[in-house]
Amino acid sequence: SYVFLDPPYRGCFTQYGVDFDDKIQQSVIDYLNQATSKGAYAMMSNRDIHDGFFESRMGNNNLLYFDVTYTAGRRKKNEDGTHSAKKAREILMIGVKQ
Repeated sequence: SYVFLDPPYRGCFTQYGVDFDDKIQQSVIDYLNQATSKGAYAMMSNRDIHDGFFESRMGNNNLLYFDVTYTAGRRKKNEDGTHSAKKAREILMIGVKQ
């Protein structure tokens, strides 16, 4: 089995009807670990906001980082009417059976 988890990103101002706080993020991590322990290949994506949240819960061996530039969606509007690209760092967590 393959499980890919893509919860709302941490530090994002977009709301999805309810607050998706760190307690719920931890539940998603627990689900990833549970799926992996049952033999599934599991991955999860999120945004790295440089506070060590995922590192303290997943261990650095399971994490890959990608510098990205968002060019769609809600972005800062410039004085000339164009929209600025937004730089961010995304994180991919890969579940490893222990």
